[in-house]
Amino acid sequence: MDCLELLELISDYLDGVMEEDMLVDLESHIHACRKCQIMVETTRRTISISKNCFYTTSIPKAVHTRLHYTLRMKIKK
Repeated sequence: MDCLELLELISDYLDGVMEEDMLVDLESHIHACRKCQIMVETTRRTISISKNCFYTTSIPKAVHTRLHYTLRMKIKK
């Protein structure tokens, strides 16, 4: 498991729908990688804050794509 794989699987991880063998690998990586620990915790907090909003809005597809690309580039550094 590496940082890019974690980024691709973070939604399944936080939603609790990850297969057991992948879960073990992912959690092992998180335990060893400070960057991924921060990313998981930040994502967790963002989800929590979003759930507490009075209204929800959808993110335009172009914004979603740019955000995902930016996160990938940050992880590669």
